[in-house]
Amino acid sequence: MTPKLLSGNIRILFLVFISVLIIIYLIRLSSPPAFIPSLGTESDEKWEIYKNYNPDFTVEYPTSWIVEVSQAACIDCGNPYSIGFGPKLKNQSFLTPSIMVSYAEKSSTIDQYLKACSESQVCQASSVEDTTINGVPAKKLTFPLIKNAVDENFQPEDYIMKKDKYLITIRAIIQDSGTENNIDIEKRRKTFDRFISTFKFQLEFSKDTANTANNSKTQNQITWKEYSSADFSKKIEFWAGFKLIYPSTWAVAEMKNEAEPPSLIVKLSNSSGDFFEIIQGSGGGGYCLFPYEADYSTFQGNGTKYSKYIEINKTKDIVWRLAERAAADDTWTHDLCEKRTLNGSVRFFDSTKIGFTKIRATTSQSVQDLKDILNKLEIVK
Repeated sequence: MTPKLLSGNIRILFLVFISVLIIIYLIRLSSPPAFIPSLGTESDEKWEIYKNYNPDFTVEYPTSWIVEVSQAACIDCGNPYSIGFGPKLKNQSFLTPSIMVSYAEKSSTIDQYLKACSESQVCQASSVEDTTINGVPAKKLTFPLIKNAVDENFQPEDYIMKKDKYLITIRAIIQDSGTENNIDIEKRRKTFDRFISTFKFQLEFSKDTANTANNSKTQNQITWKEYSSADFSKKIEFWAGFKLIYPSTWAVAEMKNEAEPPSLIVKLSNSSGDFFEIIQGSGGGGYCLFPYEADYSTFQGNGTKYSKYIEINKTKDIVWRLAERAAADDTWTHDLCEKRTLNGSVRFFDSTKIGFTKIRATTSQSVQDLKDILNKLEIVK
């Protein structure tokens, strides 16, 4: 009987040991993350292309990351925007970016900007050196460890360049209080270096092969077609006419209602079942709600929540967002939102200059095509 009793005790000890391991694992899993997320990514993780317009540039980032665009605070500059790249932290409704790309219209040179910034004690870099990013002259700024508002140390690194009328800054957090081991910092460095190496302006991108499994043609080999709503849109109140310039892999269809009040539906679709539908006629409209907005979770009224978006500066007065719905359904996944100022507050709405939209984009190729279509779209007054 003794051997059986000993065997039973061993089994009990083994189960207790396993239970303790599980508890430790769960505690670590639920521990709060560092203030700034790690830049580290697995070496075999896939990367995708982010494409920006005005200024026109592309850059690659890990597929597991998210992208958020917002207006930035800037003195003496026009159309300031910041694009945050990074993993979304657990239990957070917003992105704490690992890498931030900021740009604004500024007449000053890089040296003039750095001098003014240094005099205001905002840019207290420990070193500044000349470099290039894919052939474009730039300044690399290295900073000492800085203590932020929540008493955590972090170390940023900036690249600043001037392209046409835009001053562009790329910032990464190379070290912070949550990454004191060399392995994690090394991962951050490799990720940032790769991010920087892929940053290039549109002229160079147009010569590259499209980075998708479904498109082996280069950008300058794509056949584009045109459709214009100008003549019929004149009959419809409120909406502007438009000319679509779309790839031959998409097909266009239209439905006109000549009866009063007249209306128009134009639909682009592709073989994946994805589509871009523009609706001109009577209808409502609502707010586009984004995670960075204070009332994202508490908003009461007609509005739709979006998880992320791609911003397109269409004209001087028109800014669009190709916004991905936070709760997509089987019908559509995205909407086109347009920027407006209402009662002194800047918000986005799902009614645009060209009408309401319904968008279904379930593949990366469809999203890329839609970005190109929206960028090429011409508004006809």
